[in-house]
Amino acid sequence: MGTSTVRSYVTCPILNIHILNNSIILKKSLLAALILFLGIFIVNTTISLLNAPGQLSVKPVSKYNLDKSALAENLARAIQFKTISYENKDSIDYQTFTDMHNFIRDTYPALFSNLNVSTINDYSLIFKWQGLDSLLDPVVLMAHQDVVPSGNSDDWTVPPFAGEIIDGFIWGRGALDDKGCMMSLIEATNFLVSTEFKPRRTLFLVLGHDEEIGGQDGALAISKSFESKNINPFLILDEGMAIVDGILPGVEKPVGLIGIAEKGYSTIELLATSKGGHSSMPPDDASINILTKGLQVIAENPLPADLDGVAKSMFSYLLPQLPLSTRIIFANQWLFNPLIISNLENQAETNALIRTTTAFTTFHSGIKENVLPVSAQATINFRLKPGDTIESVEHHVKTLIDDLPIQIIQSNAKFASNPSKISPIDSEGYLLLNKTIRQVFSKTIVAPGLVLGGTDSRHFENLTNSIYRFAPIVFTSEDLKRMHGLDERISIENYAMMVQFYIQLIKNTSN
Repeated sequence: MGTSTVRSYVTCPILNIHILNNSIILKKSLLAALILFLGIFIVNTTISLLNAPGQLSVKPVSKYNLDKSALAENLARAIQFKTISYENKDSIDYQTFTDMHNFIRDTYPALFSNLNVSTINDYSLIFKWQGLDSLLDPVVLMAHQDVVPSGNSDDWTVPPFAGEIIDGFIWGRGALDDKGCMMSLIEATNFLVSTEFKPRRTLFLVLGHDEEIGGQDGALAISKSFESKNINPFLILDEGMAIVDGILPGVEKPVGLIGIAEKGYSTIELLATSKGGHSSMPPDDASINILTKGLQVIAENPLPADLDGVAKSMFSYLLPQLPLSTRIIFANQWLFNPLIISNLENQAETNALIRTTTAFTTFHSGIKENVLPVSAQATINFRLKPGDTIESVEHHVKTLIDDLPIQIIQSNAKFASNPSKISPIDSEGYLLLNKTIRQVFSKTIVAPGLVLGGTDSRHFENLTNSIYRFAPIVFTSEDLKRMHGLDERISIENYAMMVQFYIQLIKNTSN
């Protein structure tokens, strides 16, 4: 037996012992790391739950004695007025607004005898109810009179402007957006007048007539009028968000989302040109080819998503309502942030919450099937989340298409606006809204949220930072499809609860 053979017999057991020891150490290290990670998860989750904002503890209020049938009939009647806003103002039938005003005057004479009623630009209405304490800043409650076109009436189950009450629902264009809010504000104020209630704070009902086309003649003009009179509201409440039931994944209870900000609006039009020619000899640089490449680059490179700002605030309120596994993930964003973002991106509604969205809305090109078009033009609509601006979005697009022969021929539509300011969630106005929701909709939890569209309230940022966007409407996923869509409707019960909410809110602002 050689020396090397003897050495191998001697050293192999020692080597095996070293390997065994190292294996034990490795397993212990992995176990320790696993325990450490679990400890971090548990600690972070516990801290997040302990620090999560709680829900206000309030007692439900007794319901007021309201005639639900009469409420429904009055809303149905208001729906019958075709107060449709069109982009081309020459197409608007303004007589229908005047007719609806006459209906309101005839139906609620007490409002016109007890409140000061005025108009702005002929068709926007302002009801002023003078408060007992003129030193207190006023409350402004907003809604709008106009509606979007209904499309083909034959596609509706019930004709869009019939204003019919069927199967416990009030049907028609405007039931949800926004005559439901407009009429419930009027009904609530009328009810309080009938009880000889006197508000401490002056109350303004602001009912714009052109919200669906930007609010330039309505809300903007009213805002300028208020500014000239040094009116700085204690609270402004407009439409925007609502109570969602069964829509937020993992949240079983209804959630009252109070919009503390709204997204901005920007439109960019792109143009690509070429020499055109016959379709039998298509070049690579045909105008449609060029523009398609640009659109593809833009689609594949959306603006970045994040969980900061309003989204972070919303999820902090929702955290205690989520399943344990989801709580752990949200409480440990240092590890799971990419996973959270990825999951939120998979749904259009939640994707819009965490980023500026990019939508290709129009494409124009070509005159004949065998002719290569000289030009191709596309429109891209962006809804800007707080933190992005019209300028930063345009820069993003320019950077992406810099190497392509594409021109930006228009940036900014007449609706263009940067995201709104973020209103505070610790203000007295927000807390009053929170309290009122909990009083009237007792099983609802409340959280701040981001309005994905635009409202008239954005025109009032020069007057106050206490602007909130919430309508006391309970939405299911099916109801969301009816907004600006077919078969718009609201249940009689929900509409009565809207009136209850506004009565309670007005009373709360006077305490």
